[in-house]
Amino acid sequence: MGHMKPNSAEPLDAEDQARRRRRAAASSDDDRLAAFARDLSDSWYSDLPPKLDAGGVSTSNANKKSTFIRLFSHRRRLLAGLAVVSVLSGSLIAVMVPFFPSEAASRGVSQTTISGVFSCFALTQMLLYPLVGPLALRLGVTRLYNIGIATAGVSTIAFGTFYLIPGGAGFIAACFAARVVEAAGTAAVSACGFTIIGNQFSGRSSSVVALVSAAQSAGLSVAPAIGGGLYAAAGFGLPFYVLGSVMVVTAAVNMRFMPAVEKTDDSPSDVTKMFRTFAASPENWLCLLIVFCYSLDFFTFESCVAPYALLIPPASFLGLQPTWWLFGLGMTLQEALFGGAYIPCFQLMLAASVRAGLHDDLRTHAFVSSVFWSAYSLGTVVGPLAGGLLVDAYGFPLMMTAVAALTLTVALLTACQACVRTFRAR
Repeated sequence: MGHMKPNSAEPLDAEDQARRRRRAAASSDDDRLAAFARDLSDSWYSDLPPKLDAGGVSTSNANKKSTFIRLFSHRRRLLAGLAVVSVLSGSLIAVMVPFFPSEAASRGVSQTTISGVFSCFALTQMLLYPLVGPLALRLGVTRLYNIGIATAGVSTIAFGTFYLIPGGAGFIAACFAARVVEAAGTAAVSACGFTIIGNQFSGRSSSVVALVSAAQSAGLSVAPAIGGGLYAAAGFGLPFYVLGSVMVVTAAVNMRFMPAVEKTDDSPSDVTKMFRTFAASPENWLCLLIVFCYSLDFFTFESCVAPYALLIPPASFLGLQPTWWLFGLGMTLQEALFGGAYIPCFQLMLAASVRAGLHDDLRTHAFVSSVFWSAYSLGTVVGPLAGGLLVDAYGFPLMMTAVAALTLTVALLTACQACVRTFRAR
């Protein structure tokens, strides 16, 4: 067979021609490698804003090699900061699950009041989330993010000293106060974190949400074991001292190394008009319902499970006896399957909001993040409180059966929407 002539090749498009020119102009192996890496990463970096803040990344043609390195470093530091804080946020939620309900019950506190300690955390968040978006635009998203984690860390350290308070009334009152402060800090962390994701990783928000959710799940998984071990070794205070100290140190490190994300314009915005536009999309409402149901499921379960972990049977109509493997299997399936519905919701809400008429900018990202977390916190308010009431009145199995029925209803609504969209697409 003869060799193909050079002029028989398919014509190159403008992008391929530009890539070949860059590689031909490279004067060294290092330059050629950098040019090739830039070509591979074009799709990943194409959605990065040209200017992030006063110290942002320059995209001038004169500095392409250094720009690639800075883009990679910028995103790597953002992801690292988001992931570490997500682990700590998950740990903060779960660290006291194994021992706090039993500790409070030993002081004569009812299950409903214990559940209220969990619910007040979310109630405070729900009230503060609408304020986080405007505040983040004024102070800087990354700055408020790190202030939030530091505030939560200090209040967690304070929580560890409450075992010194005698009796049940003073102890539980102090717990409520500390949880309110923790909630203020974590509200800033959650809303600003998703604002960063929506602004800096647009088009790949679901992938980054999956990453930070996995990091948070790691904290949720590891913290009860570590917290329970520290509690068994040194009592009530040590788990909170260790976690709070790590959070404060992480905030200090992030303030030094995490890139800043700030708005690039000062044009006024009408929040009422933004909400009307957001609410005009049915897809946004379904996503909010999924987020609400997700948080309600998990926080209802976590706030009530400790006294029953080795004793609870499944729903009574199944006729199964309580076993540790069945308990673990149910928890695993719940986390694995529900995550598939929860993780895409933020990116879907951003896309639906832009289609409805909102601008694809930092202000919209902050607004959607605040609404998203408001729905999430509503589930964490309603879930533990209603769950505690149902457990006190009817027992744990019936309470979880009711939660399962609600989840099934949301699943059916989601399936109906998917069928309607598929039918319309045809």
